[in-house]
Amino acid sequence: PFVSLVLAGALISAIPQESHAAFFTTVIIPAIVGGIASGA
Repeated sequence: PFVSLVLAGALISAIPQESHAAFFTTVIIPAIVGGIASGA
């Protein structure tokens, strides 16, 4: 799960600022939920 969060942070840093909200809601949240469900 921690590795996934680090990768997600890297992706967030790489994309334009105005895209963060949509990216967060569509990708980060499911990734966190999936990571917790499978790794924690």
